[in-house]
Amino acid sequence: MNQTKKKNRKLIEKKSHSLSSYIFIIILIGLIPVFQLTTTIDLVLFPRLLILSITILCFLLFLIFRKKYKPNIVNIFNSPALWAISAFFLISIISLFWAINVPAGLFDVSKTFIMLMVLFVAIILIYENKNFITILTKTIVVMALFFSILGLYQYVERVLPDPKRIIEGGRLAIYAVRGTMTHKNQFAIAMFLMLPFLIYSIIINVRIWKNLSIISAILIFINLILLQTRSVWVGLIFSLMATLIIGVIFRKKFDISFSLNKKNRVLLYLIGVSIVVFIGAVGVYLTKTKPGKQIRKQAITLTEFKSKNALERIEIWTGSVKMMKEGPVLGVGAGNWKLLFPKYTKRRSNAKTVISARPHNDYIWVAVEKGIFGIISFLLIFFFIIKDIFKILIHSGDKTEKLKVLLMFSGISGYMAIAFFSFPQERINHQVYLMVIFAIVISSYYKTFPDKIRKYAKPQQAFIIPAIPVVIAIIVFTVISINAETYTKRALNEKSRGRWPQVKELMDKAITPVTNLDPSGNPLHWYRGMAHSFINKNYKAAIEDYKKAIEVFPYNVGVMLNLASVYGELKDFDNSIEINKQVLALSPGNDIALSNIALSYFIKEDYEEALKYLDKSKPNTRDPQLKDMKIRMREEINKKLSVNDSIK
Repeated sequence: MNQTKKKNRKLIEKKSHSLSSYIFIIILIGLIPVFQLTTTIDLVLFPRLLILSITILCFLLFLIFRKKYKPNIVNIFNSPALWAISAFFLISIISLFWAINVPAGLFDVSKTFIMLMVLFVAIILIYENKNFITILTKTIVVMALFFSILGLYQYVERVLPDPKRIIEGGRLAIYAVRGTMTHKNQFAIAMFLMLPFLIYSIIINVRIWKNLSIISAILIFINLILLQTRSVWVGLIFSLMATLIIGVIFRKKFDISFSLNKKNRVLLYLIGVSIVVFIGAVGVYLTKTKPGKQIRKQAITLTEFKSKNALERIEIWTGSVKMMKEGPVLGVGAGNWKLLFPKYTKRRSNAKTVISARPHNDYIWVAVEKGIFGIISFLLIFFFIIKDIFKILIHSGDKTEKLKVLLMFSGISGYMAIAFFSFPQERINHQVYLMVIFAIVISSYYKTFPDKIRKYAKPQQAFIIPAIPVVIAIIVFTVISINAETYTKRALNEKSRGRWPQVKELMDKAITPVTNLDPSGNPLHWYRGMAHSFINKNYKAAIEDYKKAIEVFPYNVGVMLNLASVYGELKDFDNSIEINKQVLALSPGNDIALSNIALSYFIKEDYEEALKYLDKSKPNTRDPQLKDMKIRMREEINKKLSVNDSIK
């Protein structure tokens, strides 16, 4: 009877492990990378965080309330990497205490905590289910096929007909190839992170899964070439070099033997011929086709530090370093980089958008927002994971285990190189893959060093129970943010139609204690302030909203110009001139500010000052109304000055 109960318990255990692993993997690898909401401005950021947060909540509850079988759970708190991530999360929270805009950092803090939970759950599932890696790898193979085919389809449909076609946003047609992401570069990073798993599948699997893995890997390489994402090219090269170096250093540990029998000689011959044909085809494509010439041009710019793109990045990094010097220890607060950056750059901002939402360098981003302790904890995460990989390579007697962590190292090293030129830290999909890689390494470490494991008879309730209300709070915040984005997107559509009462009504709903910016970083109060200006010229209410907008984003040129204009409408020219001069300090040569100052002085009958600022403005502007105003104002100023001269 007891033996029957034990067998039934083991069967329940096995089924529970397999089912939970399948659900976890399908959601993380199959659903999250493709999930989008068309009602939000950013189609994927908050929607994917919501799905992930709900998933984590369900699994935390599952770990607590499963009654029939409560397994011994590995004490993952022995892992220094997990402690480093926890420290990074706490530092992110602390940084908000001196942030100028706390709600702007809530997404960053929420995402960091959820990723900590992803790592926690993934380690438990990998430890409990020996088939977890197999299920994971096969799921990634399927998704890689889907991604690569989708990418090629979009390339053929959107790029090949006219590679030089300009699409929305003033970009080349290649930017229309974005798969299920919102940008081609993020699509390329997503496919790059699949490669270590595909190579692992090629090596360990047989027949259909091996063949599917080979096809997927080839198609992804083709996509990465076509997408022209230089940060991924650099990551791929760096990953290959780093992995080869580590492989050579630890080659004796792998004890690889390869006999050149007839079958292997034929295989080597076929591989060699395939590589030659592939290189030849790529060479022809790069030299004989228009898209190929564009790819070749992009490749050349990898070593050109004076290209427009490179100079822009260097300028952003230089401004970020200046920002960091003013608060090297504490940072400026999570999510607040974009709000302060205009103060530290000479780049001209316009009235519609922020200069840059990100520094395109995760290390600089972390250092600026979270200070020296933030960047140290961030780097320690990678240090401890790589340290575990080296220990496994040295001490493990399992060749498959060593191969697995070596390939995880290739993914980590490539990710770290990409993070130097892009922002994978922000994107949910990329962070999920990174946490899964970390979980695989940590689990492999415990397998290699079983003496490091301590087990508990019950799940780690001391950690899970406090985490549940935090995850629930994140879900609530995410839902509020999605609603705010939905209202804002609708308001922007109404704004384009000139329907200002509807804009105000929608912005009243979008503005909450935890939402005051849109995904681009523009204050929501700005939009409502514009609505007030156009509804019965309610300038006092507009000023109040513009001032609130400046509180949450002190250096937004668009808001400042609108506030100055409202003061002008109220005949408060001194305040109007002062604010426009503040705009010029942030955006030297801003044509709107110069013209508005000239107009204010003109109305005040200070014609010499008016002419001085009018002369500084652009004589030819794209705005026909502004151009006409300048011409008429100059004519009037010249008349007034001529009359004054004649009187004298």
